[in-house]
Amino acid sequence: SRAQPKPSKQVSGAFAALVILSYAGSSVLYLWINRYIFVSNAFHLPVFVSWFQQLITFLLSLTLVSNDRLPVYFRPAFPKVEFTVEDTFKAFGSSVAFAGMIVLQNMTLRELPVAAYHLAKCTTLVFIALLSGAVLGVRTSRIRLLGVGFVLLGFILGVADASYIPPYPALLGTLASLFGAYYLVSSKKTLAEEKMPLAVLLQYNQLVSALLLPPFISLCEEFVPLTRVLEQTFSSWSQFGTFVYKFWGPLIFSGILGVFLSLSCYASVRVLSPLGLSLVSQAKTVAQILGATVLFKEALDARTLGIYVVVGAGMLWYTLLTEEPKSSGRGGSSPGRGRGGLKGRGPG
Repeated sequence: SRAQPKPSKQVSGAFAALVILSYAGSSVLYLWINRYIFVSNAFHLPVFVSWFQQLITFLLSLTLVSNDRLPVYFRPAFPKVEFTVEDTFKAFGSSVAFAGMIVLQNMTLRELPVAAYHLAKCTTLVFIALLSGAVLGVRTSRIRLLGVGFVLLGFILGVADASYIPPYPALLGTLASLFGAYYLVSSKKTLAEEKMPLAVLLQYNQLVSALLLPPFISLCEEFVPLTRVLEQTFSSWSQFGTFVYKFWGPLIFSGILGVFLSLSCYASVRVLSPLGLSLVSQAKTVAQILGATVLFKEALDARTLGIYVVVGAGMLWYTLLTEEPKSSGRGGSSPGRGRGGLKGRGPG
C-alpha cells in the first residue's frame, strides 16, 4: 500500500491553540447534544443512541481513509485497515469495554444533570490504578495514590446525598468508570503486545461496537419504543419536523461530530503534554457543567463546586507526578499518559 506522508513534528503556537480549542469545543458540544437528546424526549433509548452514533462515525471514518484531500498532519488518524478475524479477536477485549463504556455513560447522562454525571463517573482514575497492577503489572506509587484517594473522596461525598445522585445512577456511573478504565488499560496492553497502531485499534473499537450493540437494543427493551419513535416520525409532516429537530437531527450531527472529535483528539495528544491534556480535560468539564446550567437550567450549588475542587485536585496531583512508575515487568507505563496516551470517546 502507498506510504502515508509523515506529519511535521514542529507545530506553530497558533495551530496548537486551534487544536486545543477544537478538541475541547467538540467534546463540550458532543456531551451537550447527548444531554439535549435525553432531556428533550421522554423515551429511553441510550443503547440505540450509542450504537447509531458509533455507526455514523465509523462509516464516515472509512470515507476519510487514504483521502488525499485530508491535511497531511491528520492522515495517520485514518489509516487504511484490512479488517481480519484475527485482529478482531486481538482488539475484542478493548472493543467490548469501549462499547460498554459509551452505553453506560449515556445511561448515566440520561439519569443525571451534567454536574452530577461527572461526579458519578469520576472513579475512572481509581479503577485505572487498580487495573494497571492487575493487567499490566504496573504499580502505582504511594504518593500518586494520594491523588487517587482525593478522587475517591470526592465520589463518596457526591453519592452521599442520595437526593443528588440516587443509587441507580451512581451504580451506572461506577460501571461506566470501570468499563472506561478497563478500555484504557486493555487498549494499552493490545497496543504494546500486538503492535497494533492506535488509529487502527480505534477503528476496530467502532466496528465491533456497531456489530455488538444491536442485540442489546432489544435486550434493554428499546425495540418497542424505537418502533414507536419511527412510527411517530413519519405519521405527519409536523411530527416529522418535531422529531428531526429533537431527536434525529441532533443524533446524526453527533455522529458526524464524532469524526471531528477523533481528529482533534488525535492532534491534541500530539501537541499537548500529559499535564496539558489534564488541564484541558478539567477545563472542558467546567465548560460542560456551566453551559448545562444555562442550556438545560440545571442547578449548581456550592457543595458541588467544593466536591469538584477535591476531585480536580486529585486528578492534577496524579498527573503532575510524571515519573515512570515501577513495573513488575509485564507491562509498560501507566495507560492514558504521555503523548501516545489513549483517550476514550464518550459523552464526557
